[in-house]
Amino acid sequence: MTPPSPTPALPARADGAAPSATARPGAASRRAVVAVLAALLLGAATVAVSAAPRLDQGSTSAVLVDRAGLALQGLDPVLLVEEGRATPGMARHAWIHDGAPYRFVSAETMARFRAAPHAYLPAYGGFSALHVAAGRKEAGDPRHATRLDGRLFLHRDAESRRAFEAEAAALVARADAGWPMIRYRTPRMLEAAAAR
Repeated sequence: MTPPSPTPALPARADGAAPSATARPGAASRRAVVAVLAALLLGAATVAVSAAPRLDQGSTSAVLVDRAGLALQGLDPVLLVEEGRATPGMARHAWIHDGAPYRFVSAETMARFRAAPHAYLPAYGGFSALHVAAGRKEAGDPRHATRLDGRLFLHRDAESRRAFEAEAAALVARADAGWPMIRYRTPRMLEAAAAR
């Protein structure tokens, strides 16, 4: 059995092009379902989902999880932070932190995470940093990440990553100040408050 292919590495700079989503609506969801079914039939330990997690508008969770209930879409947070590689973890190497399950490629990376989880957690629970700075919760995608001053910031897409990186210092200050107020509020509640 061949192992699942790794997710593309994160671009080191904002001008690195990330793979674009398919133009056909629903194709990514169909591919994810097919991948999950194939993995179950073949006994694979993990499945890499290429689409960003869909945001649950009613969730009060401070940590973004995907449809499978995994933080960081099942990617190993240690490799994401230390090497900038978006590598799928395995179900047998999983650890729950703040109510969200994280997966790792090995017992070694899981042990490093357990020893210092805050060194590997994405800022703002994995929600898009640019949107948190604006007082909103949008799904962050590990394929569109920025490592800055020892922190990992996720973004909704390449465009929001570029916008964040253009004004990173001011946006981080605004997001850091606002995150405690929106952390446990639902995206729906935040949108309703902004509309008033």
